[in-house]
Amino acid sequence: RRDSVPFVDPDTGERSVFSLSVDITAEREAQMALAESEERVRLAVSGSGLGLWDLDLRSGDMFWSQRFKEMVGVEGLDFRGRIEDLTGRIHADDKPLFERALTAHLRDRAPFDLTMRMRREDGEVIYVEARGHGVWESSGEPRRLLGSVDDVTERRAAERELREKSSLMALAESMGRVGHWRLDMEPGQEGFEASSPMIWSDQVRRVFAEGAADTQENATLGALLSRLVEADR
Repeated sequence: RRDSVPFVDPDTGERSVFSLSVDITAEREAQMALAESEERVRLAVSGSGLGLWDLDLRSGDMFWSQRFKEMVGVEGLDFRGRIEDLTGRIHADDKPLFERALTAHLRDRAPFDLTMRMRREDGEVIYVEARGHGVWESSGEPRRLLGSVDDVTERRAAERELREKSSLMALAESMGRVGHWRLDMEPGQEGFEASSPMIWSDQVRRVFAEGAADTQENATLGALLSRLVEADR
């Protein structure tokens, strides 16, 4: 980089130019490396569907990535992006959980990782997994908090549906005194051994353990065969 300054001698009126050249190769290389690193992070995040945020703990200003704005439905609005915009959208029942996690992280550097409900701009409630990591001054004072959010609403709904179906199946099996079991064959496996693992439903365990659904016996093919009379094996 070259900086030049014109100069006029006040005595002679002679004009000249002072020029200073500085080698900024290392600076440019560092800037290019940073830009490449930021681009890699951007591509990785865009592919993962995560939203990012960056909180300045001194001013309260908060950067929200485009994906995070989309999650809460503010991508097209005149959005300030302050800590109040985050806390104001957290479900009232989950706000104490968020505050405890934040305090513990900044005070004790405990992991900041929680699932909470947030209210979108249109009123819909979504579940998000929030993770964060603080940046501390040399004095030990926290300066920034950077993190990510992941919309897990659909995943939680699927998990809830699976739990409900499992409960209904267990109830049906108990009422009908019918159980189910599963024996899987691994790729390339030619046959089964007595130690081959199985999955037994609670009702199968009750039948085999004479009413005890919480038997600790390993569910294997050998354990199943041992309960059959020899003629039926």
